[in-house]
Amino acid sequence: MLLKLNRNPTDVGLAFATARALTQMHQFELAAELWGRLAALPGSFEPPILFATCLAMLGRKDEARAIGRQLAPMLAALPPSERAKLSALSDMVYPLAGVLARGDNQDAAEAILDLLLPYEPYGRRLLNLDPPGAPSNERPARLDDETIAAFIRGRIDEVADGRIVPPGRGLHPRRYYEERVKPLRSKRILIVHRDRYWPTHRAPNSFANYLAESAAEVGLEPRLLRSDFVVGIGGPADAAERQRILDAITQWQPHVVIYENLGAREEMFPSLAALRRKHDFKLIGLHHDVWVEAIATQVRRAAQLADAMWIFDPLAMTSGLEGLDNVVSSAPPVPEGLFAAARAAAAASPRYELGFIGSIAKSNYLRTVWLVEAKRRKLPLTAIASFPQVDECYATPEGFAGFLARCKASLCITGRTTTRDAIPLRVWEGVLAGSVLIEDGGTKIRHFLVPFAHYVPVTTIDELAYFVGFLDRRDDVRKNLVDSGLNFLSTYYSSARSWYEILAKALDQHDPAASSEHESLAHAG
Repeated sequence: MLLKLNRNPTDVGLAFATARALTQMHQFELAAELWGRLAALPGSFEPPILFATCLAMLGRKDEARAIGRQLAPMLAALPPSERAKLSALSDMVYPLAGVLARGDNQDAAEAILDLLLPYEPYGRRLLNLDPPGAPSNERPARLDDETIAAFIRGRIDEVADGRIVPPGRGLHPRRYYEERVKPLRSKRILIVHRDRYWPTHRAPNSFANYLAESAAEVGLEPRLLRSDFVVGIGGPADAAERQRILDAITQWQPHVVIYENLGAREEMFPSLAALRRKHDFKLIGLHHDVWVEAIATQVRRAAQLADAMWIFDPLAMTSGLEGLDNVVSSAPPVPEGLFAAARAAAAASPRYELGFIGSIAKSNYLRTVWLVEAKRRKLPLTAIASFPQVDECYATPEGFAGFLARCKASLCITGRTTTRDAIPLRVWEGVLAGSVLIEDGGTKIRHFLVPFAHYVPVTTIDELAYFVGFLDRRDDVRKNLVDSGLNFLSTYYSSARSWYEILAKALDQHDPAASSEHESLAHAG
């Protein structure tokens, strides 16, 4: 498998490809041997960095740090234009640090992050190593308590009187949508949704419950069918699972079928089309976000079959879906009763200063970067992930909501990679739980919520440390942020709105007034 390396560019190129593949397959001993031989060749910083990464994965963290010290002068001397090239490399290195962090190997994870974090653009921003950007009226001028408190009070007031409005669709109060969803209450809704995010996850998927519970809250008749068949990963039970979904549609005869990841299993298209002709139901494809082209491709395929496509990514139509007229981008429906009960129960409970709850995987590895750095800085962070073990509070939606409701602040990492961000469900969960949402400066969340009026964006680990302390010192400001975010979200982005928008689209009953652009809060109220 290991190639005899010489100056032949074909051999060297093949060796690079082999070493990358071995690294991504977690074959670290073989990868380290090959990266070590490639590191002896001049002209590239990738082999020594990934050689050191594999050594850290093998527990040889001191050797990894020694290579990092040798590389540091060269990486520090790179001009900014060259540093941008390191971002592609960080997209391989950072997930491997996450593997170690999931296994509670903080020291080895730090050894890996030390290789690139101080040098590539995302890491330099996180560590506050670059000069600040131009001043903005969306951020406070200084990080001191009085300046921050005054800035937050001003932003909350500007939202309340309509001077600041999120750039999303028109804002009508919840009663507007509650009235419009009433005629749809007789509709039977079959929700076909994965049971777990991936087969390796041991915690159940809470959002499947959210869909069913929120639909029931607004008066619909939901039925939930959990099936990992929709994830698109094959297995010996595929044929039986496929038939189980088709049988459920035939037996229950719903008015609407909501099918997660519809475009991932094209083999279902002929059967679903035949059932629609027979039972006359509307088909809605559900995709949570569109952050890579592969998902956009699935959505485009599914949109040809579905009556509507439901996506919780507010910028989906600028992500390769231009021209599709049956896509609805809305806030996800979250059962408000569940979180109201959690807030009430947590009122007399011990509080965490900062909490994180969620999965840590290759598709959201930047969470690892923040969590490892927070632990290195000894921030008071209580973090609970869905694997390798399942904490009790992660096992049920009630436990999940209860944990967040006990957090004075909750950390939400919207970054997917060093260049892309999404809008995780934690945005809605954190705010509805009555916790101050602290978020890592993504762009998509601003479509729905106003920074420093509904949540706190941070761009560096120093800012995170400061705001955790500030919210603890200034409980009055913390409570104002909680009330502002909770009232805004529950008023203008209720489950009634989410369900009305998607069902009206699928049933061709949409009210044009409900989607008017940039309406003010004064008009909405």
